[in-house]
Amino acid sequence: TISGGTWNEAKLPLLLGGDLDKSIEHLKEAVRLGPKHGENYFFLAETYYAKHEYPLAEKALNDLLELTQDSQKSRDTRFLRKEALELLKKITKNLGAAHAQGTENP
Repeated sequence: TISGGTWNEAKLPLLLGGDLDKSIEHLKEAVRLGPKHGENYFFLAETYYAKHEYPLAEKALNDLLELTQDSQKSRDTRFLRKEALELLKKITKNLGAAHAQGTENP
């Protein structure tokens, strides 16, 4: 939860095609307030990815994977880790392309 709200409220600007910076601001606050909730890291990574901020997205996903490495018993956690690994593959591909082009954020 985010100060009485939910991660959905933090992600709402992204879902509605709105201000990605505002989404990042809210999601960073969600991570701060709920550091043990993997979803916060995942949605933060998705938002960074949407902004082509691949290194920041990669860090958020790595934080998520580290957080959940010992708690893979729940189906939700396994699903979240699977989604995180898939997004991480996309990020790695985009980072490789950016390095090949000589840029960090293509």
